[in-house]
Amino acid sequence: MTGEHEGLGGLVLTTFLDEKLVVDAVHRTACGYVVKDVDTTELVRAIRAVARKECAFDSRSAATMVHSMYNRSTAPELTERELGVLRLMATGSSNRHVGGQLYISETTVKFHVRNIMRKLDVSTRAEAVYEASKRGLI
Repeated sequence: MTGEHEGLGGLVLTTFLDEKLVVDAVHRTACGYVVKDVDTTELVRAIRAVARKECAFDSRSAATMVHSMYNRSTAPELTERELGVLRLMATGSSNRHVGGQLYISETTVKFHVRNIMRKLDVSTRAEAVYEASKRGLI
C-alpha cells in the first residue's frame, strides 16, 4: 500500500470460509481472516495482532490456508492437451465433440478425461470442471 494508508493492515471478517476467498484475501495483502462466528476473545486477539502488524487467522481459516498450500504443492499438473480437453468439457461438450475440436479420437479423449479426473481426485466430469474452476485452471 502507498500513500496515507501505508502500513495499514487488513483483517477480513466474514461469514464465508472458502479456500479461494482466504487465498485471494492474503494475496491482496490481508493480514488476517476471521469467520464471524469466532468467539469474542479470538476476534479481539486478531484485531490486536493486525494492529501490531502481525498476521491473525482463526483456526479454521488457518487450516484452510494450510490445506490450500498443501493441495497446490502436491497436485499433479495437467498437460496442455488435458487443459484443452477440460476447457471443452466445461462447455458441456461430448467426447465426440471434444475429439472433433482437437483432432483426436474419442478413445484418446476418454484417456485424457480419465487422467484429468485422476489428477483432480474427482469421480465425475462435472466435479472435474468444478475442481478445475476452484483451482483457477479454467
